[in-house]
Amino acid sequence: MQPVVAGGARNFSYGPWLIGSLVQDDKASDRRFNLYIIVPGAQHQTAPPGDDFNHSILINSDAAPGQRPTEWDVFWVVVLDPALNRDIKDERELLLLGQTYFIPGDLYDFDDAPGRDLLRQLAMTSLDDLAHFRRSDGALPRVLLLSAGAAVRLNVAPPPAE
Repeated sequence: MQPVVAGGARNFSYGPWLIGSLVQDDKASDRRFNLYIIVPGAQHQTAPPGDDFNHSILINSDAAPGQRPTEWDVFWVVVLDPALNRDIKDERELLLLGQTYFIPGDLYDFDDAPGRDLLRQLAMTSLDDLAHFRRSDGALPRVLLLSAGAAVRLNVAPPPAE
């Protein structure tokens, strides 16, 4: 991914990473691709090691090589299930995880959510803040998918040949 930084435009960043320049029309649109910032993740790690901004990025489509900057709707993906300890590799898996629930154990606490650092950055600091995501049986989604309320411009290069 190559962030596109437009002169005079505001940028969208997550921790030390520049994601891209903000698009004026920030309402989610079906004409844009989706960019998911998954927390926690192993793709982008802070140095020295820390959890605050460790994340992975997943996109739902590759832009054609040489294509002009593409606009992307940005979504936060927050892992709530402590048993989910693998990187999410594709959008289908991500969407299924967002529709799959787990029953937190009696001792499950806010700090047990792997994505707790992002939750705090989004002003959610307790299990009470997650109450409206719970089902009537107390289950929580394995991952929360939340709109970041932003769209960005960036180019996507194909992965390097191995």
